Amino acid sequence: MAIQVQCTHCARDFQVRDDLAGKQVKCPCGSAIAVPAKSALVNLLDEELDIKVNPVVCTTPQEWAKAAGASPEVAEMLKKRISTGATGNANFMLGLTAGIAVLMLIIGLAVAFFFRG
Repeated sequence: MAIQVQCTHCARDFQVRDDLAGKQVKCPCGSAIAVPAKSALVNLLDEELDIKVNPVVCTTPQEWAKAAGASPEVAEMLKKRISTGATGNANFMLGLTAGIAVLMLIIGLAVAFFFRG
C-alpha cells in the first residue's frame, strides 16, 4: 500500500513506498517532503490482519471493519488494541494539577501565618 504525499512548495502529488513512512523524500522541484508515519491502526491492519483499506476513507476501527467486511466484534478488538491510554493520562494530569493546587494553598497559608503583621 503506497502512502500519498504532496509537496508543500509546488503542490505536486506523489505516492511513495511504505518503507519511507516517517522519513523525508525529495521532490523534483528540490523541496523536502515529510512522509507521514503510519498510525497504529494502519500498522495493525496492514501487518497483523492483512486488511488493505484506504486510511483516507476510513478513520475509525468501526469504519475499517465495515469496509473490510468484518464483524463489529473485530472493530471492538481493534479499538482495544490501538487505545493509547489517554484516559489514564488525563486522570494523572488532573491529580497532578490538584496536588499542585493543594501544595500552593499550604504554602500560601504558611506564608500568611508566619508573616502576618
